[in-house]
Amino acid sequence: MNKQNGFFEIKDVIDIQIINDLFEEISENYNLNIKKNIGGTLSGHLNCIPGYSAKNLLKNIHQKSIFDEISNFFKINIYEYNMSIGANINLPGSHYQHMHTDSDFYDEFYILNIPLVDTNEVNGSLSIIPGSHREPYSYIDYKLKGLYKKRMRVNQSIGSCIVRSSNLWHRGTPNKSLNIRPMINVVFTRNKNGKKDFLVSNLESHPDLNGNIEFINNWYKSNFLGYLWEFATVKIPFVHALKRVVMSLYRPKGTST
Repeated sequence: MNKQNGFFEIKDVIDIQIINDLFEEISENYNLNIKKNIGGTLSGHLNCIPGYSAKNLLKNIHQKSIFDEISNFFKINIYEYNMSIGANINLPGSHYQHMHTDSDFYDEFYILNIPLVDTNEVNGSLSIIPGSHREPYSYIDYKLKGLYKKRMRVNQSIGSCIVRSSNLWHRGTPNKSLNIRPMINVVFTRNKNGKKDFLVSNLESHPDLNGNIEFINNWYKSNFLGYLWEFATVKIPFVHALKRVVMSLYRPKGTST
């Protein structure tokens, strides 16, 4: 595992039966409850709150010492970090996301991505740029320094996971299959308020592991203006790229755009 890359993969570690059960629950809920006005439906990338359904998965992650591997790799004590549990649902017929980071450079956090199905070029595996987390870049830098030439796909089999820095440039890719491609996202952020409810060490009573599965907006608002902006960025990607160029001119380097 090379820390210079900003991510590492652990293969064949998570209980496949637990993953399959969670996939079935999310798929069933999607088919029964999905609403067409959720922001991200047109681009094909939705957010999901798995709630109580993810509890067994998180217990298995703990049992397999994955939290400890994250601590060792990034030289942190992950048990002192807050944790949030969500998911990304890559829909059939989805489009490329814009390459982006998940945080401003100096607000780095860590993400554990767990695919619930085998991921590949057909159903939309994650695209990343290794090493792009090491210094702050603007969108203009991304273009002029040719970072986009270093993109690589992370194809994974179920039971595997990837852990990455929020500063790593990445994007979702098109799902050309006929089925949804869900991926659990466990996010670890610094505990700044001293409260213990959301700590990794509070796994048994963590607030995110309650409630039913819910599908929510991803990037775009579920109103008319949100739909117009989503339509523009999907059908005319240059519009969003131009906006990011303008933002790069007046925002500090490393600011997420």
